[in-house]
Amino acid sequence: MTAVAIFVFASCGQNEPETPTKVDARDKFVGTYAYEATGSVAVSLGAVNYNIPLDETGTFSISKVGDQDKVALVGYNDTIQAKVSGDQLILESNVINTQYNSIALQLTFSYGQATLSGKQLAWESDVTAYAAYSIFAATGNGTVSVVATKK
Repeated sequence: MTAVAIFVFASCGQNEPETPTKVDARDKFVGTYAYEATGSVAVSLGAVNYNIPLDETGTFSISKVGDQDKVALVGYNDTIQAKVSGDQLILESNVINTQYNSIALQLTFSYGQATLSGKQLAWESDVTAYAAYSIFAATGNGTVSVVATKK
């Protein structure tokens, strides 16, 4: 009887191996950010050259969506889908329709990668513009730099 009690006591005292908890790589990006975007796009309509500013400040949020490595930035240029890769987001391109001084603009943003360093997320994007005013239409190019700080 003593041998049975020791066996039961000894087997209860051993720790079961823990199942590793999988870390969601998206967690470090999720939250609300205050951002500042600076840049411009150059367009020539007829004989007039425009350097259209794309400067703005505001906030956006990042939330998890769908697959294990997908997030959405909501509130900057509508919604941008992205894939998490380490400390970087691979940002998908998007198109925004807007106006500047009665010029209709369709802006295509090609973002590339955003890098997270501490609480700061930063990226640059190439911008292609299609502009239309009266009988004139043209395309132009520019860049925008964005620096965002997690709140």
